[in-house]
Amino acid sequence: MPEFRRDPVIGRWVIIDSERNFSQDVLTPAESATDPKSCPFCPGNENMGKTELLSYRNGQDKSKWSLRVIPNNKPVLQVEGSLNRQAHGMYDRMNGIGAHEIIIETPDHNQKPY
Repeated sequence: MPEFRRDPVIGRWVIIDSERNFSQDVLTPAESATDPKSCPFCPGNENMGKTELLSYRNGQDKSKWSLRVIPNNKPVLQVEGSLNRQAHGMYDRMNGIGAHEIIIETPDHNQKPY
């Protein structure tokens, strides 16, 4: 099960999942440059992904959005369970409980992140 650990030097919480191979979840530039017609994050393809949790839209047209939030297909965190916070050596740790969502910040498929 993933867990949160508190970095003892700077005090920030990080997610640790020793059972998951994250290298399989990273898109290469060639994979991420897919055709916008087949991209589940692009306008007009909203039905390809999971049900959206939040969106900012102009009017009633479903494809006229400026921001969308959808559940992650491969979440690291679990929504249900107990945190079970405890000290472990030099770390504070607790179970990986929380939501893991994808925020789509722009409807422009080719816009570069800042």
